[in-house]
Amino acid sequence: MAKKHHVVGLIQYHDIETGFWGITDEQGRQWQPIMLPEALQKSGLKARINLKEVNQVASAMMWGKPVQIEDYEILD
Repeated sequence: MAKKHHVVGLIQYHDIETGFWGITDEQGRQWQPIMLPEALQKSGLKARINLKEVNQVASAMMWGKPVQIEDYEILD
């Protein structure tokens, strides 16, 4: 069963290789969202996010843990 996490994090676009979106939470953990919702695609955005770890995903980015976003709330 996939682990779930509830985090408050900062969303950033990383211009490495082909570029990708990443989330760094308040504990410094790095998360690589699969299919980041368009509403969250803004560098510097802070959000409360419910994540589910994704296993068996191949990624060339070598940055963060691959996750699916289950729910989110944008914070001011």
